[in-house]
Amino acid sequence: MAGIDIVPYDPRWTAAFEDERERIAAALGSRAVRIDHHGSTAVPGLAAKPIIDIQVSVSALQPLAPYVAALATLGYVHVPHADDSFCPFFHRPSTWPHTHHVHLVRAGGEEERRTLAFRDALRADPDLRQEYESLKRALAAAYDGGDAVSREAYANAKSDFVEGVVARAFVQHYYDAYAEEERLDAGPFSLEFERTKEIVRRHLPPAPASIVDVGGAAGAYSLWLAALGHEVHLVDSSARLVEAARQRSSHSAAPLATLQVGDATRLPQADESADVVLVMGPPYHLIAARERAAALAEAFRVVKRPGFVAVAAISRYASALDGLARNLALDPQFVSIRDRDLRDGQHRNPSNHPDYFTTAYFHTPEGLRAELIGAGFDEWRIVGVEGPAWLLADFDRRWADPAQRDIVLDTARALEAEPSVIGASAHLLGLAWKR
Repeated sequence: MAGIDIVPYDPRWTAAFEDERERIAAALGSRAVRIDHHGSTAVPGLAAKPIIDIQVSVSALQPLAPYVAALATLGYVHVPHADDSFCPFFHRPSTWPHTHHVHLVRAGGEEERRTLAFRDALRADPDLRQEYESLKRALAAAYDGGDAVSREAYANAKSDFVEGVVARAFVQHYYDAYAEEERLDAGPFSLEFERTKEIVRRHLPPAPASIVDVGGAAGAYSLWLAALGHEVHLVDSSARLVEAARQRSSHSAAPLATLQVGDATRLPQADESADVVLVMGPPYHLIAARERAAALAEAFRVVKRPGFVAVAAISRYASALDGLARNLALDPQFVSIRDRDLRDGQHRNPSNHPDYFTTAYFHTPEGLRAELIGAGFDEWRIVGVEGPAWLLADFDRRWADPAQRDIVLDTARALEAEPSVIGASAHLLGLAWKR
């Protein structure tokens, strides 16, 4: 039986999709809200299995029987699977090798967005396409593809790569729409900002030190450090936020040394070129352990010996505590998000509700410590940033009062290293040294 055959990109695949799209549209009628070409054959220049992958978005996936009957008239066979609840799968012909795959998804749902985000990311990035093609060729050699079990194993082996690309795409979309540059000026985020600066400043070498701010966004921490007399280099994956930082820097009395759009797992800085590295966003936006390890390995590579690295993470328990404080747990969709956070730290927001954040990974204090140890640092410490004060219903009133603000800050300081309380902070800070 034929195996998994990766062939060079064929421009005729687009026409093949269009022909099939018309047949499916006619068979499903108004049930098909939209029909998209996805998968590798939808990415110009990418080698692929010669199978046309088609995503059909529908208003409701159940009952499934009408879709099964309609697609059967076109020669498609439904393959019952646990994924039927969110992505029923069909193929034609009935035997391998297949020429066409159809995936049904809910219109506007998470699965629809995931699939299109992955396709569009590959279309936009030649380096990412090449990386994916190399992975596919290696996996095709490892799995013979002679039966359905082997072919599913091949698909599963790509999952980490796919999930990482989708997560980064969702994060980029989130920060394209969300005013991150204003976040630290409002509510409990002000406490996060003040406390993070306070903790980091304790461990800074005398100015001028060379500092790399990875995940520096619009430059809040970078510009603060530059004002202290340091030479600061900002790297962030969001072109919009780097441009916002550039504008702020251009109007600052202490501008940043460099600003770059870059990847935390492949920093542009040379080996042992910085006295300090801040890794302020990647630990929660890189959902795969191997990617977080790569980002910390890059920080270890770039920092001098001796040198200091600060790593920001979101607490595993943040959603549960936030849901309790703001009554978010009245929403069953939030409860599902919260429960997954507690189970494995993988934060997902299929509801796309703006208050429920974006795709992320939430750490336990022990998990963050283990990642720092794995990166090779000689000394490490985990502290809680905000303490419990971020949960106060009257936080803004207390923060505006100098005396009560001091109490909030003193409480956070007193509890920052207490093991039984660290996870109650919304954010954790990992402090690490390369001696």
